[in-house]
Amino acid sequence: MEKLKRIELIQKINEEIKSKSVDEINFLFKECDVPYTKFNQGYGHDSDFDFNTTRYILEKLSEAGDTAILSLGAHLFRSEFSLPIESSWEKNMFKLFLSHSSLDKIFLSDLKNNLHRCEVARSSDQRFPLYFA
Repeated sequence: MEKLKRIELIQKINEEIKSKSVDEINFLFKECDVPYTKFNQGYGHDSDFDFNTTRYILEKLSEAGDTAILSLGAHLFRSEFSLPIESSWEKNMFKLFLSHSSLDKIFLSDLKNNLHRCEVARSSDQRFPLYFA
């Protein structure tokens, strides 16, 4: 992800979640694979303890990878946000996304090669984009 877009998304996420409790923030972070710190229950809510929510959010998001930040952004801003892979899908065209574990890697590699041989997915013709993760 471009640096500027990453910074903008991190700032937007911060604005969206900074009013939430630390437990809620950590739940979101955990679910989206953003690094987080486990605190004792009630951390950040004790008047004797100075907790800066914005500092915590920005620190943890800066440690996160692009995929985690994009995942959190997609969750928080569903109506206005889409993952980059969606931008390469053409409207009204066949779409196929195949993800695999290491056990399926050989099978999917063979499938990809066979589809290319049948000209279903040619590198010069993006009418049938295929994405192999």
